[in-house]
Amino acid sequence: MSQNYEGISHALGRSRADRADDVLEDLSSVVPVTVEAATASNPLPRYMVGVELVEQLTPAVDALEVLHEHEVMRAGLADSVESRSDTQT
Repeated sequence: MSQNYEGISHALGRSRADRADDVLEDLSSVVPVTVEAATASNPLPRYMVGVELVEQLTPAVDALEVLHEHEVMRAGLADSVESRSDTQT
């Protein structure tokens, strides 16, 4: 491994070690969303973020959902969006 890549590899390893405490141990909260995304005919876009970023990114994700719905309507898939929104909590 070249010296440049070795430095990058060590920096990434240190970064992962620093974030090790921010890892979810109970993944039961993501199972339903994962199954839905894997089986839905027109799944919502999903973004994996750390706990602290959720509140900061919520307005951006909401805005992206509005754009997604618009694109779906333009593509003629509006029925799948309506049926999906009826099942969301």
